[in-house]
Amino acid sequence: MNIMRFTLAALLALAALPPAHADIYFCLVNGVKTYSDQPCGEVEKVMPSTVQPGVVVNETPVPEEQGMVYGYQVLPDNHSSTTRSRRHSTLKYTEPEMRSYAEFSRVVEGMTPALVRRAWGKPDRSTGTHWVYLNMRGDVYREVFFSGGRVSSFSE
Repeated sequence: MNIMRFTLAALLALAALPPAHADIYFCLVNGVKTYSDQPCGEVEKVMPSTVQPGVVVNETPVPEEQGMVYGYQVLPDNHSSTTRSRRHSTLKYTEPEMRSYAEFSRVVEGMTPALVRRAWGKPDRSTGTHWVYLNMRGDVYREVFFSGGRVSSFSE
């Protein structure tokens, strides 16, 4: 009985603790952008990153304006309800990158139907070039459009 009381008291104590929180700042030090958990001179607070671990593109840091941070691909924010569409000729994703996106349940333009199935599962309705995913009420939840056997646009 005492063990149960002790366990309950320990759980209540843990539940009362505030969550850990850390701010991240970046500064220019000798012309090089560095990251710190403390402000240093002229600083800018860094917002939470959309970097997905495991999507290694190259081994050297490249400028962030190229969509890369320390050798990792910066993923687009797929949490809006807008439809994204780009021509295949402008796609920058390699097959290994697209497989990595699929493993994280993300769909990007240029994916094959097999990769979309891996990311989002089997569609509820399909016409071959238009896949529809429905929510529990039967409303359209996600849509994928294919052209030439690859994703040409999608919506979430």
